[in-house]
Amino acid sequence: MASYQEELMQWRLQRQQQETANRVSELQQEYREAERQRDMAISNDDLEEAGYQDNVCMDLEKEYQKIVPPSPPPAPPGMQEKLYRHQPFIRRGGQRALNAMGEAFQYATQRMGLTPGSPQCIAAERSLLELYAKDRHGVNYDPGELSPTWKDAAKICFPNDPHAEENYKTAYQQLKRQGRVR
Repeated sequence: MASYQEELMQWRLQRQQQETANRVSELQQEYREAERQRDMAISNDDLEEAGYQDNVCMDLEKEYQKIVPPSPPPAPPGMQEKLYRHQPFIRRGGQRALNAMGEAFQYATQRMGLTPGSPQCIAAERSLLELYAKDRHGVNYDPGELSPTWKDAAKICFPNDPHAEENYKTAYQQLKRQGRVR
């Protein structure tokens, strides 16, 4: 059972989240109205009113950006696949595993001068993880536990088929149309 302090903190957090959501909604409505008035003033050649409404828009944009921070930049190419392939390692080691991966990436790209995402860089990162993850981060790295890529799955599903990847894509699209996969 939660203590009074825990319940109070939870209630305050929920109240703050609701107030923020309400203010975001208000800002969006106010912005649409100011934008409409600015555009109308411009079409009527009332540049003084247009300037005033544009300042209102900029003020609302600033307030919105304070409340709703910008989205983080997209992950570099290949990062999503790398995180997917290393899921067992990350699940087992958590932040320590991510730190080990980051250190291996930095070493391979900065000290060894390898191009990020290149086959040589990927191989070097895996070798570095095998050699140093346990000693430096306390997490054992096993390259045998990598999650398979879709290309690996294609080879498993269609062994000895030179068109395995093509057949796999076709089968996947068919399952997707049927609603059996996302």
